[in-house]
Amino acid sequence: MGLKKAILVGQGVMGKRHQSRLEARGVDFVQIIDKAGGFPGVSVDFAVVASPAETHFEYVQYFLKKGVPVFVEKPLAETASDAWELVRLSREAKVPLVVGHSESFNPAFQKFRRQFLENLRQQKGAEVRLFFRREHGYAERCRDVGAALDMMVHDVYLFLMLFDFKNVELESFWQSESGDEARMTLGVARGTNAGVKAEFYVNRVSDVEIRAIEAQFKNAATGAEAKFYADLALCVDWDKSLKLVDAIDNEHKFFFKLLEGEGTCWGKRALDTAAQAVEIIAKGLLQG
Repeated sequence: MGLKKAILVGQGVMGKRHQSRLEARGVDFVQIIDKAGGFPGVSVDFAVVASPAETHFEYVQYFLKKGVPVFVEKPLAETASDAWELVRLSREAKVPLVVGHSESFNPAFQKFRRQFLENLRQQKGAEVRLFFRREHGYAERCRDVGAALDMMVHDVYLFLMLFDFKNVELESFWQSESGDEARMTLGVARGTNAGVKAEFYVNRVSDVEIRAIEAQFKNAATGAEAKFYADLALCVDWDKSLKLVDAIDNEHKFFFKLLEGEGTCWGKRALDTAAQAVEIIAKGLLQG
């Protein structure tokens, strides 16, 4: 990869993290915008949008219309209509747009996904339950949206990497009045995996730190149960030791592949999934 020039919008925790990692890969940030309302006018290879969620649509739309590829932090947008409009603009302009769902590049999740899908194939007719849990303490960042769009959208995206969106239905949704805690139930209503249920819980004023998924399989005939668990904060490395997981470098590699014209089919699927995750959360917020 040759030297690339970029613009950074938003220099909070995630903005600084993306900046330091990308600079280590040889990216030159020629302009940094830390407050909404300023629109750059320089020629760059791509833009990183890590500003508050309420500004994502405005900035991403601006760059796409200028023909500038965009890496934007999750959520893609605050509403389903805005999310799908950005998908449309990206396709129309033939400009890469990647959403920062870094957990999908997490080796702990990738291992879980392989194991889960294999069990799903082998245990036809089993009662299947998934439990997604994500909690951390209070932080000033991301206060412009509630915990559902801030945190739960991560896990909905992971769920949609297991099941087809068109077969999924929202069964229940709740978000606290403060917006700091949320619960949701999704069900697979159609297709070969109909009957699968998934429970989601997020809390951003918790006294524990956790990012985890649990899968439960119960044989309908025998009652035998099988469970397995993924700690998304830790994974077992090649030397069998536990390592803290930070998948940002992996998603940056994916973004650069798209900039080079590789992996476009997967890029389109990933973008659709990001919009679908917003659509599910937005539907829950409307119903809740």
